[in-house]
Amino acid sequence: MSTVQQDFKRRLARAEITVSAVHAADLHAASNRRFLRALVHICEVIRERFLLMGLDPALAVSLRKGEEAAAKLAAIPETEALRTADEALTHSDLDDCREDANSVRAKIQRMADYIADDIINKGVQPDFAKASVAELWAFCVAMEDLARAIKSEDKAEIPTGPCARVGVSRVFRNPNTVKGVVMNQMV
Repeated sequence: MSTVQQDFKRRLARAEITVSAVHAADLHAASNRRFLRALVHICEVIRERFLLMGLDPALAVSLRKGEEAAAKLAAIPETEALRTADEALTHSDLDDCREDANSVRAKIQRMADYIADDIINKGVQPDFAKASVAELWAFCVAMEDLARAIKSEDKAEIPTGPCARVGVSRVFRNPNTVKGVVMNQMV
């Protein structure tokens, strides 16, 4: 192999490494911004649900994570072009996220079922001061399930199956939201 060919291969290899490193850094930054946006959105929805239920959102200490995420986003010059670029960069992970989204929806619904059972049988609510964002969301889903059961005048049966997951699906329409936020908040 000639010196010119070797030099060309070396330069090509360096260029490929540089491009992949830049892409990885961009992808990480875009994923982080999407995570922050999703966390802000989910915490806002939980806060709204608490207010509708007559509960003080200040009791839910984990909602501060949404406020912190909003502050981090405020420090970034957030534009529609940046959101579009983030969507394009993170779009390739969509298939993986769909599987994760289904798994997380199922976990949230199981958590909601346990919470509903505790409310019905023991009269116990979660400790909002210690609850994670996922537990707070599951509480909101459980309360929606119970409200549907009461509204249907069938207090003995808590809705299960696809109808019960409506509460989870409203916020988690975007699979990246599920993967990014809830998986990190399950602890």
